Amino acid sequence: MRHGYHRRLALLAALAVGSLLAAQPSAAQQGNSVVKLIVPYPPGGATDLLARSLAQELSAKWKRNVIVDNRAGAAGMLGAEAVARSPGDGLTLLVTDATPVVIAPHLPSAQYRFDPLADLAPVALIARQTPVVVVSKDVPANSIGEFIEYVRRNPGVPYASIGAGSSFHIAMEQFQKKSGITMLHVPYKGTGPLLTDLLGGRVKVAMLTLPSVNDFDRSQKLRILGIAGASPARGREEIPVIGQSALPGYQVNLWFGLFASVKTPQSLLDGLNTDVATVLRDPDFVQATLTPQFLVAGSETRNQFRQILKADNVHWSGLIKTYGVKE
Repeated sequence: MRHGYHRRLALLAALAVGSLLAAQPSAAQQGNSVVKLIVPYPPGGATDLLARSLAQELSAKWKRNVIVDNRAGAAGMLGAEAVARSPGDGLTLLVTDATPVVIAPHLPSAQYRFDPLADLAPVALIARQTPVVVVSKDVPANSIGEFIEYVRRNPGVPYASIGAGSSFHIAMEQFQKKSGITMLHVPYKGTGPLLTDLLGGRVKVAMLTLPSVNDFDRSQKLRILGIAGASPARGREEIPVIGQSALPGYQVNLWFGLFASVKTPQSLLDGLNTDVATVLRDPDFVQATLTPQFLVAGSETRNQFRQILKADNVHWSGLIKTYGVKE
């Protein structure tokens, strides 16, 4: 009886410990230290807004402060490097688009003091963006096909980008070559001044994200001709996908991702991925944050995201070399 009693007591103790462990937050991050999500761009942009929404969700999940730290400069290089140089304790993370990871390192003037693919560990593909080709209202074209014909009749039409060497600049260079047209590149320092001139007709076309021009399209101040991504936009299904209509095979894949220092333990990285995946599956988060921005939640494993990074690195490097893109 005494041995049976002790066995039952041991079993109850084990169950109690298991219950306590199960009750712990699933977050890879625990403790009192503040977690920083470094955004390598100024406040107010798409990356910053997404990071702040994610920080709020993770703060609640981890029951600790998660803050956004904006460190702009050098096409995102400064912020990315700060994470690459961090201790690897999971307290300093990077929320960024593809630019500082797989695009900017291949530009002629790149002076990276670290290797993004070697020094940053992929944690999660947070969301995919929806890039679109948009024209000023005085352009006599209602489709990509009509626009291509318009430029053929009027070579040198000015197109705008948010900066020389940006993903949209490179993608529009590819657009020109695949469609056999010639346009004049006019770089801007950000979306704001670009939109001002596009609305005024001083430049005729640009590639931007759908949320930045959706209201202008709805009010007929600008005209969206097509989606440059892989699939239709939920809520704007009437906008044709360029690669499935006028320009077969043309596709621009842009995303937001979460990264940590490569020194971070694998178990911690896996835990972070699990926690972010939980947020991305939350219908409230999708409805409040992703859907209004026409973002599609990522669902990839860390390894799948790593393979995407490798493929994108080759893709963007090839485009920059092929089209002689310079900043």
